[in-house]
Amino acid sequence: GATNRDMQEHFQRSADTISKIFLCLLDMTISPWFYNKYVHLPPDDLVPPKIQADPKFYPFFKDCQGAIDGTHI
Repeated sequence: GATNRDMQEHFQRSADTISKIFLCLLDMTISPWFYNKYVHLPPDDLVPPKIQADPKFYPFFKDCQGAIDGTHI
């Protein structure tokens, strides 16, 4: 949840350097060797109990695998 400016201050580096490092880390996390080794999605038939028990959530989120920054996957 930190901003680029927070990282600049914390690591005492420029905005350009922070952006370059962030993009390198992002590229690494989506690379096949990293993704296949460390990212494990839950089984397709598993619906979390909180969603399953609440009629307000179940019809809308029954096929949701997760959420990243409010984007449902």
